[in-house]
Amino acid sequence: MDRFPETVDAVIVCTPHHVRSEIVLPAVDARKHVLVEKPLATSVEEADLLIRAARRRGVKLGVVFQSRFEDDVRALVEALRSGRLGRLLYLSGYVKWYREPGILHPVAREVGHRGRWGSDDPGHSHAGSPALDRGEACPGRCRGRQSPA
Repeated sequence: MDRFPETVDAVIVCTPHHVRSEIVLPAVDARKHVLVEKPLATSVEEADLLIRAARRRGVKLGVVFQSRFEDDVRALVEALRSGRLGRLLYLSGYVKWYREPGILHPVAREVGHRGRWGSDDPGHSHAGSPALDRGEACPGRCRGRQSPA
């Protein structure tokens, strides 16, 4: 069976971070458009590899950043673009994220997974990225980011 049959136009990748390129690269090589859950990769080098492969094959490679499409974010962006709020000088975001002990997926618990950047439970990785994404959606140039972590 063909991994990416002719009838498939696009692939959505929602796997653990550390195995994404194992799916993205063959999909891109098969000339399929790919939408990947965040983060795209676990290193800048890996992300660059995926981007170059998609460009070389002429397919679209996208990363899910759903926060910028939330009603409150869209309203803020529109108000800033229209000039109603003046020029954005500073934007600060804070994400408070609490996880109940044992919230990891049952399979992750079974294999003793404790969570880390490269292969973390999906719920953990999105604690800060929506706040960054909301800022990126706003018009103007970002001159710096700071993380307390």
